[in-house]
Amino acid sequence: MKKELSDKRRLSGVGLCYFALMFITQALQMLAMGLLYDRLADTEWFLWALSLVPLYAIALPIFLLMAKKLAPDAPAAYGTQTLSAGGWVRWLFLSLGVTYLLNLVSTLLTSLLAMLKGGAVENPLAMMLSGSNPLMSLVFAGILGPIGEEFIFRKVLFDKIGCCGERLYILMGGFIFALFHANLSQLLYAFALGAAFCYIYARTGKLRYTIALHIAINVFGSVLIPMLALSESEAAVAALGVLVIVLIIVGVILAARGRWKFPPEPRADATGEPQAVPETPALTFGRALLAPGMLAYTALCVVLIIIATFLA
Repeated sequence: MKKELSDKRRLSGVGLCYFALMFITQALQMLAMGLLYDRLADTEWFLWALSLVPLYAIALPIFLLMAKKLAPDAPAAYGTQTLSAGGWVRWLFLSLGVTYLLNLVSTLLTSLLAMLKGGAVENPLAMMLSGSNPLMSLVFAGILGPIGEEFIFRKVLFDKIGCCGERLYILMGGFIFALFHANLSQLLYAFALGAAFCYIYARTGKLRYTIALHIAINVFGSVLIPMLALSESEAAVAALGVLVIVLIIVGVILAARGRWKFPPEPRADATGEPQAVPETPALTFGRALLAPGMLAYTALCVVLIIIATFLA
């Protein structure tokens, strides 16, 4: 019981930190939109700057200061396994397949909601990509975004709650990452990718694996796919459809065959010394979500999702 209460307080503090990260980012974005949109809306870089500068220049430093105070780093065991080139490629195909399968589910869901709403449910990412040239998409969505997100949602989160158990870290990582996107179009696949990347980081202790995967997925989805989709060539559009279907089939096969699993292995602490695999955590995922800080973060994100879905 004592361990459960301690873990719940830690999760509550972490939830408050992500609440602050989201709230400050959104508030600054709305302020900048109101003040600068008329003057800078026609520039190619404005929407990307609006998306990234408030988050990384202002909200992130505050988030890190709060995290240091509310949830100091705690010793946590991480894996020492490696991801081979072949294993990385399998993870890439698995991730792409799951992403596009869940994207189809999200598209169906938003289409049904659009019928109830009487208007389209916009995908914020698609809107940004449609008005951005490929170079901007490559730099901001393909490279900078993944690097920052892997630091915030994988490393920082593991440093704070890795001590609560791997399963809880993976599920909370997917949950927090998905809600931070604040729209239904990305919610499902963001949860799946967030949980997958947390699993890889927990088992390897190497952020470079997840950064490389995240960059590859974003470049594929934010640069290559839009270029093919907007092509005037019917052959290119048809090839895109076939490619997505193939990726989904390959991803499902890899998932069904368990080609994503790492074998069990003793963990190591921050010094590299062997450490036993942690026991079953005292706090379950369901109870972790009831921590006050996590409830605040969830409520804020749900409100933002409702606004993006029905009021935008």
